[in-house]
Amino acid sequence: MGMRWACAPAPKYLSCAQNGIVEAANPGQLRLFNIQDMGPLMTDNFTFETTIKNEFDDGSNACHNVQLLIECKNDVIFLPLSAPSCAGDLALYFCGWRAESKSADLSGFGCDLKRWTTVRVETVNKQAKIYINGRKVYALTFTNEATGIVGCNTSLMARRR
Repeated sequence: MGMRWACAPAPKYLSCAQNGIVEAANPGQLRLFNIQDMGPLMTDNFTFETTIKNEFDDGSNACHNVQLLIECKNDVIFLPLSAPSCAGDLALYFCGWRAESKSADLSGFGCDLKRWTTVRVETVNKQAKIYINGRKVYALTFTNEATGIVGCNTSLMARRR
């Protein structure tokens, strides 16, 4: 799934670097959406890859949380990312399949989001593998019916308590 964020015109709180990277000065909470007709792209067989960074650093964002949502017609895929020290409070949702770090090992979703971080999802016949910076951090098989993918939503936010 190839997606690009539109840089122009950018709202006043965003800036667009010459290389097309969207930057926010003080996001607190920033959501970027790309929703459109993806044609025959379905949840049971697809590859998604994005590279993100969350440098916003103050007391309310010590965990550098990022939420990646792959939005579907009748379902959703929710991938949580945080600093390694905050990975004990995450939840993963993938087309009806759910795991929480309180009862499953989601430590691989803890990463240094102050640096560019690549997230890749490969799904073949409802068997998904999730990679962070080239390392497989989770594998699962989901049971929900396959549905069309319509886009993605990337949220950078301060941790809610």
